[in-house]
Amino acid sequence: MGCDSERILRDLKRALKSDNIRAEVIKIIKKYDNKRPPDRKKEPNFKLKAGRSYFINEKHRNISYEIFNKVIEKGYKGLCISRKKESEIEDMYGVSCARHIWLSSIKSPSSVSLGDLAKLLAITKEFLNTLESGERGVIMIDGAEAIILHSDFTRFIRFIQAIKDSVSERKGVLIIPINLNTLTEKDAEILRSELIEIPTKK
Repeated sequence: MGCDSERILRDLKRALKSDNIRAEVIKIIKKYDNKRPPDRKKEPNFKLKAGRSYFINEKHRNISYEIFNKVIEKGYKGLCISRKKESEIEDMYGVSCARHIWLSSIKSPSSVSLGDLAKLLAITKEFLNTLESGERGVIMIDGAEAIILHSDFTRFIRFIQAIKDSVSERKGVLIIPINLNTLTEKDAEILRSELIEIPTKK
């Protein structure tokens, strides 16, 4: 079953619990009839390769989530680690067919503290290692700037290096959106030495 089919079924189940079912169904029809991927015109003509780790220099995450969605549509299993809640990501970018980890100090079954890089690393490794034979995974880390603020760049880059090695071994894909303007020139160069930059059209 495709991602859109799963979203529609989930929304319909919610509608059946509503007092005004007809209004809710009409709302769902309009939602999926008018749905358009964000910033499609800005989508870079760039092919990702299995086993590689990438970063995208962008303040807003439209292109990154567009690419993340497309990799999932190709059959990859998705893991999204983000400062945004799962509901926000679904509403803003149309991502729902992925496991979600919320970077937050608020404790919940799906949240992890921004400073707990050991736990985040364990989650990414567990995600990749539990994929079935023939399956591949794509990991999105949306919150690099916040992670760096709660630790430091050196810890962050070591964290990324460890994930990068696991992704390479398991033939997955790693995508990290980040605004390079938040880094020093030296730190930006280190990041470029570790990850492949996905070019974006201005």
